[in-house]
Amino acid sequence: MRRLVDAMNRVSDVDAGWWPFLHLRPARTERMDNRRLARMALAYGVPIGLILYGWYVYVGFLPLSPAWPIACIVVAIAFLFVVYKFTFALAWNRRADWLRSEAPGVQPPA
Repeated sequence: MRRLVDAMNRVSDVDAGWWPFLHLRPARTERMDNRRLARMALAYGVPIGLILYGWYVYVGFLPLSPAWPIACIVVAIAFLFVVYKFTFALAWNRRADWLRSEAPGVQPPA
């Protein structure tokens, strides 16, 4: 389990993975709370939902309609929130708790 958490945190630490929303990334010692997760899901979910809707229209799965893009966006946001909550936020919060419990400047073991 420790290796999985460390791997997920290595992915979360890469600046390119947060682009263009690097300002949403908390400090390593700061927990990812539900408000931050909601902002992240919103920031990433809107473009993903629109891309998903465009693809669904392109392949003929959904018709052009004002309601379907909104539905795709809402589903993408909800999906990302749940995925973030039980994967990256869990790993990030474990590391944040560990770092806050240790002496300043101490890094978690490799």
